[in-house]
Amino acid sequence: MQKTSIVLIAFTLSACSSLDSNSDFVDAVETIKDRKNYVEIVAKDLTPDFKAVAGPNVMRSTLALTANFPKSETKVPESFISFEVSYFQNYDEYETVTYNGTDYKIKALEATKNSCNEHCTTTQYVSFPIDVSTIEQSAEDGLVFTMTSAGKRLVTDFEIPAGYFNAVVDESERYLATGSSAAVAAPVAVAAPAVVKEAKPDPAAVSKPQEMVEYWYQEASDAEKQQFTDWAFQNRKGDVAKLSTDSQSAQMMSYWFGKAGDNERKQILTWLLSQ
Repeated sequence: MQKTSIVLIAFTLSACSSLDSNSDFVDAVETIKDRKNYVEIVAKDLTPDFKAVAGPNVMRSTLALTANFPKSETKVPESFISFEVSYFQNYDEYETVTYNGTDYKIKALEATKNSCNEHCTTTQYVSFPIDVSTIEQSAEDGLVFTMTSAGKRLVTDFEIPAGYFNAVVDESERYLATGSSAAVAAPVAVAAPAVVKEAKPDPAAVSKPQEMVEYWYQEASDAEKQQFTDWAFQNRKGDVAKLSTDSQSAQMMSYWFGKAGDNERKQILTWLLSQ
């Protein structure tokens, strides 16, 4: 497959920094969790290179890979890339993603947002699937994907560097072989070897808020699960709005989600996507 040359349009992401094509990716893994039949690895946020093919320029974008590596020949939750992208409003939205010659329907993680100041902008929060074999191949070649709107008035190429995938694949191989992670281990203070060794955090550990959300999620009906999921993505940052519901399960899930820190909320949202 001939790769398209991508030109990076420089925009500064507000509020937080993320990896980009110039990063060395030595610290690209955010979390590792040991599930029953697979290992879940979440990579840190990445600002991909991009080039507008049709329609307005992308103002800013950030993505994160969640990769699920099976421990055996069993079915595991689908790996995916979550993606936030903002562009000048043109009354057309991305609906499909194409890579390696295949089209995929994107999934909305929350409602599209429009805002107007000096210019009107649209922000989409979506995800799309990616299988382990593609992740492993992308660790060598990188990945170019194209986002396209229904009317094809909005077409943009994005590129994820090979190093981003390679960091995840290397960590999966290390973890599956040894049952431990080098990427998320706490650093050991420089001192005489074998004198004092800092304990490594358990990558499979689940925070109290996530534990309680998972518990009440299992008690909820399908409608309550969907209501909470939509609400959680809308309130993923900062103070949370009250969830209007008479359901005890939904009320308890929203309570514990509100107690969670930013990283804990990110893990809860990743877990919700895998359900």
